[in-house]
Amino acid sequence: MNTPTYDLAVVGFGFAGAAVALQAHRRGLHVGVVLDPHGNFPVASQVASGLINPLVLKRRRMVSDAKLAWEHAVDLFAWLEHTTRAQVFETTPVAEHLATVQDDLDWNLLAERPGFAELLNSTTEANQNKYLKLNRLGFVRTSGRLLPLDYLEAARSVLERSIALGTVQTLAHNNGFWEVFEASGRLVLRTQKLVLCEGPRAPLTETFWGDLDWALVRGEGLDVHIPGLGLNRPIHARHFLLPDRAKGPDHYKVGATYAWDGLEDPQPTQAGREELETWLKSVVLLPYEVMNHWCGVRPARKSREVLMGWHPEHPGLGVLNGLGSRGGLLAPLKAHQLLVAMSAELDR
Repeated sequence: MNTPTYDLAVVGFGFAGAAVALQAHRRGLHVGVVLDPHGNFPVASQVASGLINPLVLKRRRMVSDAKLAWEHAVDLFAWLEHTTRAQVFETTPVAEHLATVQDDLDWNLLAERPGFAELLNSTTEANQNKYLKLNRLGFVRTSGRLLPLDYLEAARSVLERSIALGTVQTLAHNNGFWEVFEASGRLVLRTQKLVLCEGPRAPLTETFWGDLDWALVRGEGLDVHIPGLGLNRPIHARHFLLPDRAKGPDHYKVGATYAWDGLEDPQPTQAGREELETWLKSVVLLPYEVMNHWCGVRPARKSREVLMGWHPEHPGLGVLNGLGSRGGLLAPLKAHQLLVAMSAELDR
């Protein structure tokens, strides 16, 4: 059997890998993807809430390149929906709880600052849901919800003829092509450009880029059923409570926690569940049922900088990783920038 050969291939297919593969496909490149069929590490893309929000609500600051990231995300998701006829994204304002009069005043002042005016509603509203113990709400206008599993499935459907299954062990550069090998020695594919999007466990990336300076974060969340709540938009009040329409009416996601331990064998913990349930009871007045308790590991770096670019000493080898909790928002823009840099290098 002939080894498949591509213009560009991606190792890893979370938010980063999917964005690189789709953006390259849109440019007319012949794109390959390597999926690990045995990858059972709980990466964030598989369990993420999918919230697309250009504002760091806790710190009241914008994500770097927030407006541009939002535009690229909306553009990619709209293209994917048009191509596959599957819904993967919904635009919806995120509500921030403003517990005090001072919080309300601060929000109004924030909405007047340069840059923030494009993201926030300048006026706040009283909470109208009698089952939520909340005061006033401020709204992030340019926000939405990516449906992570639907998004990744739709992305796979676009590239299904070019997806190879295998646990990549080694890479070799021969005659202008990168060759990708499994542990058994099987050659999985050949490609002119190879982008590593391995997520929090990144042995190939570490081989070529060295220590990634990780500050990996384990996050836990709950899937809950709250009959009668009738919440139709995401709410942030220290944690998030957001509708999970894919699971049906009155199903919600709660989360997520932040923890820097338990990274070797990440598992949902009793402490994490208690933290989330204690918060949920402080916000919601109705009884609820926990349907699922999940965890994932966010690939964040100590510097909080995204690892993106082409290797200075290994031609055609690129990386996109370290997106942290903003993978859904940032990946489309960063993938675009990576491909622009590739084109600029080819034009020299």
